[in-house]
Amino acid sequence: MLSLSKLDFVHVELMTSDVYVEDEVSVTEYSAAYDVLAELAYPPERSRETIAGLMESLKR
Repeated sequence: MLSLSKLDFVHVELMTSDVYVEDEVSVTEYSAAYDVLAELAYPPERSRETIAGLMESLKR
């Protein structure tokens, strides 16, 4: 897992723009959210299998 130490900012890409978040409280919240998502994410092989299965089910 990627270990994120103290970050100075967070870059967020939106549909038509992007934003840099720099206040310490928000950066801490984004970092915590990233850590949770990283823990919950499937490993690469399982992600590929899941996506392939979903694509196959859409063909029917």
